[in-house]
Amino acid sequence: MCKKTITSILIVAFFWLAFSETLFALQNDNSISAQLKKARSDYYEGHFEQAQEIVMKLLKSGTLNSEQQFEALIILAEIRRAVNDEPGARKIIRRILEIKPDYNPTIEQEPPSFVLLVQEERRALKKNEKAFYQNKKFWLISGAATVGLFGIILLKNGNGGGQDNILPAPPDWPKE
Repeated sequence: MCKKTITSILIVAFFWLAFSETLFALQNDNSISAQLKKARSDYYEGHFEQAQEIVMKLLKSGTLNSEQQFEALIILAEIRRAVNDEPGARKIIRRILEIKPDYNPTIEQEPPSFVLLVQEERRALKKNEKAFYQNKKFWLISGAATVGLFGIILLKNGNGGGQDNILPAPPDWPKE
């Protein structure tokens, strides 16, 4: 009787632990979604500080999945743009484009000024990327030229030909 009771308790405890974690994760996910909706609602109502507080708290918690983090960053970028902090908004938009490079909002999804800001930042990132690769080409060509120059110098001074002593030997010191 005692073994059956202990076995039953262990089985119930196992299933309770297995399913409670899943239920907790779902509940937490719903809570995060509700907080993101609240932040967006506060943003639309003009309560920018409250919306930013909610979003920053969520981002700092580290419990967001990538889609939730993406949504939180969009809300935060919109808030920064609304409070006339364009450099801050651009920085956040760069982070958004790092997470989802193909992010291309439409006017139906986001305010037109935000869509324009995203497009400008995408163009700026492409320019920076192009400049990086042009710089890379410069350094590769410079490095190859340097290696070639050192190779010529070493071959010329070795058995490859040329004069061994370019300058004549200095005169001897006078003897006293």
